[in-house]
Amino acid sequence: MLFRSEISPENRFCLDKNSFLGNTKIFSTVLKDEYSDYYLPLLVILNSKLMNFYHKIIASPKAGGFYDYKTQFIEKYPIKLPNNYKEFIEIANKLLDKYSLKSDALNEEQIANILVYKLYDLTYVEVKSIDKEFELSEEEYLSFNDVTSNVN
Repeated sequence: MLFRSEISPENRFCLDKNSFLGNTKIFSTVLKDEYSDYYLPLLVILNSKLMNFYHKIIASPKAGGFYDYKTQFIEKYPIKLPNNYKEFIEIANKLLDKYSLKSDALNEEQIANILVYKLYDLTYVEVKSIDKEFELSEEEYLSFNDVTSNVN
């Protein structure tokens, strides 16, 4: 199951492997059985800079830079599931391992965002408008194909 808080400054979707029962400020998402293989790919997509950018366009801003993460906004996300989701699963597992160790997951976060940009067929210009700190050159972005060979 995936869960998120009702109010947050950015997308912070989490994976729940222990069937945590939320309250009125925590929302859970359970996928239909036929989509059960997509929890990790969906976690990568939902926490991407692209979906964070999109959320801030459609959601109600709150004081202090926070946003509502209610179902009425999340259900509007243009979710595109990858045909080959193994790369998404690999990067999600690496991120989960690094976060559980509280170490730096920057490289994996960058790769996760690039995976999502590529999934949604974003041009380099579109990526730069979403992610002002995007470090790849246009040539590097266009040639970025095999994620598994780029992950440490």
